[in-house]
Amino acid sequence: MILDWIELSALLWRAGVRTAANNSKWFLADASYETLDAHWIANEVWPAWVASLPPRLRTTRDVGGGKEIAVPRWIAEVWDCDDHALSFWEFVIRCRAKTAAENPPAQYAGTGGGTLAYVAELKAGNLRLGAHDIFWFIDGEKNFRVFEPADGSFVVLTAGEIASVMGGEAR
Repeated sequence: MILDWIELSALLWRAGVRTAANNSKWFLADASYETLDAHWIANEVWPAWVASLPPRLRTTRDVGGGKEIAVPRWIAEVWDCDDHALSFWEFVIRCRAKTAAENPPAQYAGTGGGTLAYVAELKAGNLRLGAHDIFWFIDGEKNFRVFEPADGSFVVLTAGEIASVMGGEAR
């Protein structure tokens, strides 16, 4: 589904993300944006992105039951949340470009997602706390979604986290 930048901004506002607030810095570079499929993001793009990382930039995480998954390594200030979010977003853009080159769409559009900076609150099951960058997108049902490239999970932001959004971008 293709959205123009006004529709994209309206969907972000509906989710509580203020793209034009005085304290918020947003960059929406394209005239139109294509929504993204959540299943594709989590089950195809994310594993391919992690696999594409050089061995020194990935590690494994125990997920229980004797199973491990590959995840990006965390290296403070060098390869941390903002780098994960930006690298993952760039990989999504390349996946979309490859698909468009192989099967040209009726209409080209920018990626209906990007990076988002906010203040994370401590929640059970994760260690995110304080300034944090993450990947966001609009799904095919026009829902604002947040995806954590560090572990491949979908995240539901609290009202306080949404209110703390400092900026983001989409191209």
